[in-house]
Amino acid sequence: MAERKKAKKEDIYFDEASFLDRSKFFLQDENKTKEETKEELTNLTGNYSELLDQVKLITRISDRLQRKLDQTNDALNLVNEEIQRKNVQLEQTINDLAEAKIGRRATTLVFIFAIFLFIVSEAFIEPWIETYYNNFFISLGIKGIIALLIKPVESLVERTLLKRTRARTLKAAEIKLDQTA
Repeated sequence: MAERKKAKKEDIYFDEASFLDRSKFFLQDENKTKEETKEELTNLTGNYSELLDQVKLITRISDRLQRKLDQTNDALNLVNEEIQRKNVQLEQTINDLAEAKIGRRATTLVFIFAIFLFIVSEAFIEPWIETYYNNFFISLGIKGIIALLIKPVESLVERTLLKRTRARTLKAAEIKLDQTA
């Protein structure tokens, strides 16, 4: 009896296998009466009916669980897509903030550079022009060239600062990856 319970726990179709074995054994003996055959067929049909009901129930439960699993997967996919969109937005916002910060820093550096150029222009270039050329338009042209140089210098400084910031960010990300690995 204890062996039967243990075998039943290990094989959920233990009873059905026993019924099948009994029916096969019954079919091997050809000396059965009509009543015995009818009784065996009735038992086999009853067992089959019970097994079919169990299979139907298991299938319904399985289908219901699969639908729930599919719905959960769909919900997770939607949430994952939303997280990815938010991540892209966050990265863009961080990049915009970094560029704005770098732009302010570049503008400050260019402003300092412009003040330096103004001082150099007024202290050295202007007296030199007045001494050798004494022409207002030449002076104005040189100052205009100096003024036009400010924007390319600002762009150059901004690109340089962006490259440095991105390099630092990549290096920090690599360090974090190395630490987590």
